Amino acid sequence: MKYGMLFSGILMFSIGLNVFGTYLESIYLFPLYLDSIGTIFSAIILGPHIGALVGLITNLITGCLLSEENFLFSVVNVLIGLTTGILLYKNQINIKNIFLAAIVVSIVSSIMGNLLSIYFFGGITEGGVGHITQTLTAFGESIPTAAFAAGLYTNFADKIISFISAFFMIYVLQDKLSIYNLKLGN
Repeated sequence: MKYGMLFSGILMFSIGLNVFGTYLESIYLFPLYLDSIGTIFSAIILGPHIGALVGLITNLITGCLLSEENFLFSVVNVLIGLTTGILLYKNQINIKNIFLAAIVVSIVSSIMGNLLSIYFFGGITEGGVGHITQTLTAFGESIPTAAFAAGLYTNFADKIISFISAFFMIYVLQDKLSIYNLKLGN
């Protein structure tokens, strides 16, 4: 019973964290996404499939509440959960592995997100990232180049922040999460 309650708590906390991050970005137009901290957190603890599920549910909720654009980008959040879980679930969780996973996930999410952005929105989406893309096009860059540059930069910054946040939460909660046999180390 304890395991089921903890599992449900992690799932709800992760989804809530993602929705809150997406909400903050939509209000303040940060040049970050902030929608995957919970996806990363749950993928590290519960595995790639649960991380993907958290990402999908997050985008379904934010698609209904904040912007229909989020429905389309659910595939990106699903990929973040799958990739993070594959790289870190049941593996050593340390700063080096977190940083390497952040790089891989930022590249994967940037490629998929930019392809979706260019195909469905002409490369310019709502929010802070769209403003960076518009600024780069004002300086003479083509829209695909500007979209990929803005997407790669913002994804890398966002994933570093997201992975460090998830790592910090896991570190702080490691006693409560001991049931999952996490491998925290140097």
